Amino acid sequence: MLKSILFLFWTTMLGGVVLGLLTWGIGRTVFSDFVSMDVAVSGASEIGMIILATLTMCLISVVGYVGYLMTNYYMIGILRSRKGAWSGLQLFFIALAIANLFFLRYTEFAEGRESLGMYLGIPALIIAAGLIVSQIKVSLTNSHARIPTLFFIIVVTSLEMLPAFSISDLSSLLYVAIVLLGCNAWQILIFHKLTNNNRAGAKAPANAPVKSPPKRPSAKKA
Repeated sequence: MLKSILFLFWTTMLGGVVLGLLTWGIGRTVFSDFVSMDVAVSGASEIGMIILATLTMCLISVVGYVGYLMTNYYMIGILRSRKGAWSGLQLFFIALAIANLFFLRYTEFAEGRESLGMYLGIPALIIAAGLIVSQIKVSLTNSHARIPTLFFIIVVTSLEMLPAFSISDLSSLLYVAIVLLGCNAWQILIFHKLTNNNRAGAKAPANAPVKSPPKRPSAKKA
């Protein structure tokens, strides 16, 4: 199990850094004024800042996933006699998170008759990511994984992004959202494969001796 946890941790960190650098590079190519984390730096200092910021976001993502696993485990145990209660609570929190994704930025930065459309981009991205990742998860496992996956991608990602909502620059907020969504999607899509491998290994150790089938007794001659 320890190897699986370390594999999940390091692949999330490495994949997050690669995704962060790609997002930053594309942002710089498409938008000349693309600046991450609201800090106007350039050259090697900017690349170093991007890597450090991305590593921080990856670590937040890993901690968020561990917290989600613990919460899910305990809630299933507490509400074992009410199978639909935890799913209903997750749907409630999903709806609440979607509403807060919009209103947090709108109430913080909206001025005068400013259009609401510009504040719908990040919520739409997170919702779309949740729908896509949950569909992939269902295809890899079963239909019971849809609501937990939606909950993790939408609710947990929203909680992880709370400090970033103080950023006024939309491109920087988009950068944070893409990195967190990528890390979260990777973790929830790969974790069941790691746990299944561990269970299979526990049931059939690699060094276990192979038992030969019992020999049938030979028929006695008359």
